[in-house]
Amino acid sequence: MKLTFKSKVFLALSVAILIIDICYILLNYTLEKETLNKNLINQGENLESSYQLLMSQEQETMLAIATFVANDPEVAELFYQGKQAIEQEGGGKGKERAAAIRKQLFNKVAPAWQEVQNSFSARQLHFHLGPGSTSFLRVHNDKKYGDTMHDIRHIIVDANRDKHALSGLETGRIYSGIRGVVPVYFTDKINQQRIHVGSLEVGTSFDSLLDTLDNEFDLGIAVLFTAEHIDNLLWEDAKAKRFGSKLNQCNCYLEAISRDNATDFITSIASETVYNQTTVKQSEIAGKHYAITYIPVRDYLGHKDPGQPDIGNIVLWRNIDEQINAFNESMAYNIAYGIIGFLLLEILIYFAVKLAVRSLENEVKHQANKLLKNSWELNLADKIIENLREGIIITDEDAAIVRINQAVADITGYKKDELLGQNPNILSSNTQPNEFYESMWQQLDDKGYWQGEIWNRRKDGEFFAESLTITAVKDESAQVRNYVSVFSDVTQQAKQRQHLEKAAFFDTLTGLPNRMLLADRLAQAIELAKRNNNVVACVFIDLDKFKPVNDSYGHQAGDHLLVTLAARMSTILRKQDTLARIGGDEFVAVIGNLTEQEACLTLIERLNAEILNPVKYQDDMLCVSASIGISFYDPMHDISAETLQKQADKAMYKAKELGRNGYQIFTDSMMDTK
Repeated sequence: MKLTFKSKVFLALSVAILIIDICYILLNYTLEKETLNKNLINQGENLESSYQLLMSQEQETMLAIATFVANDPEVAELFYQGKQAIEQEGGGKGKERAAAIRKQLFNKVAPAWQEVQNSFSARQLHFHLGPGSTSFLRVHNDKKYGDTMHDIRHIIVDANRDKHALSGLETGRIYSGIRGVVPVYFTDKINQQRIHVGSLEVGTSFDSLLDTLDNEFDLGIAVLFTAEHIDNLLWEDAKAKRFGSKLNQCNCYLEAISRDNATDFITSIASETVYNQTTVKQSEIAGKHYAITYIPVRDYLGHKDPGQPDIGNIVLWRNIDEQINAFNESMAYNIAYGIIGFLLLEILIYFAVKLAVRSLENEVKHQANKLLKNSWELNLADKIIENLREGIIITDEDAAIVRINQAVADITGYKKDELLGQNPNILSSNTQPNEFYESMWQQLDDKGYWQGEIWNRRKDGEFFAESLTITAVKDESAQVRNYVSVFSDVTQQAKQRQHLEKAAFFDTLTGLPNRMLLADRLAQAIELAKRNNNVVACVFIDLDKFKPVNDSYGHQAGDHLLVTLAARMSTILRKQDTLARIGGDEFVAVIGNLTEQEACLTLIERLNAEILNPVKYQDDMLCVSASIGISFYDPMHDISAETLQKQADKAMYKAKELGRNGYQIFTDSMMDTK
């Protein structure tokens, strides 16, 4: 049968509409599939960022605990005595004396260690002798000691060699842990020498980190380590006790898992383990769909040497049935709409052709353009931003807020319309100096981003800490059009870190800086004196007749006297000066920014007079005096902070020899006296 012209036009248009309809469906499928995949990849990247942030916080916590324990003078002294005993008894485990000191050290730290384990999920407290790494005491396993680990405990070897605090992930003889390591020093009070003894290590397992991620994001997490890594490092008995057997699917061991009932699940996906890069995969297991993120794990040695292989993977999985069902449902609607649209167009074309071929062509073109336009109407970016748990603030080039998500309102307490159009400094707590913000904007201009921690203020006035990243968004001509800020609330972690830092650097009785913070303040004062060409005074203050107060009235009276005198002396000194308690009844003051030595003598006389003032305790008056030694730093005669303290100490002893209750200025002749 020969087709008429109108039939040919109708058939040609029908084929064209069918092709467009199919293209529309395929285009929608491709776009939605791509959007789904991008969404899963972005969520995987966010999970990796959260994991890295938590890992960093765990390392900082372990480092703070190690610093706190290592700064205990009694702990340092026992560790030093243990080192001497090991050397005298031939090395290795030592003999009777080393064993006795090891027991004393264990009894000293074990009670507090129990509290640290309960409060911070810490797992390992380990004293290592240097050089290299020789175990002196495992508080968590006091039956094993004396073994050397020079070839596997690189973080310990480096800490003992460089005498720097270090942190990182490392596998030892017993387990793989998140570790903080600090050098331990013993101060010889007779010679005033600071002697390096070894290193103290505090470690924890992955359990706390995995629980936090699981609870925060409602997903399963597991840690897989390669068989080569575990077999080369762990003791056989420790490996058998911890793992039992390895997973043959990936030739690896299951180090940790957040959900006890998910071991079979991990076994089923272990063969898909990917190293070297973060990878997100979709898998259907037992009729359920999962997004599985594989994050490579690098230990301390791997971060130090990029040529080292990854030691395993962090595997995170979450159920995405809802997203897959939504995708399938959307595609079903797209197909249905495509079919219905095609049939309706066929009917319209059929009747339109009868009226005019030209009119039909215009109608088909109009419908085709409409279909193509509809394929771009779905915008998932808004949904992704709005549902993120991190706060997102977008400003224009003038720093006026143009977009925020719900998380910003939840964290800050402001409603969205209260922040739109405002400058982000509406949240400022005014606790950071101007130099902080100048440095931030300088880095934004130079590098296009800034990352760090900052304290801001909620609407109700409460301060909170943010982990903040700011990125400058530029157009094709490299002009900044927007700034994007992404932040999360880390107030609890910041307060915890501040508490640990205070415990490590301040005297628990008086609240004054301790010996460690004093050393830093004195070094800073000397550097400032070098730049400004002025003088620094180091003042050593030793209370006379303090022991009789303790003996006659008790230690509570002695403590009251120390606290009262510390407060009095602090009021005499200037704000820029430092007063520290370095032990017992000994104080050290650092007085800087002096144009000449005589400028501080009036302060010293006022300090002495204030100390002579009796201190009331209950119904008694407590009386002491002070022997004060003064040494001066002059840029013309450059000396170290340690030498400056020794000179002040010599001058103090000279003041005692001359009858106490006075001060002496250091002279070179004093170096010959004891």
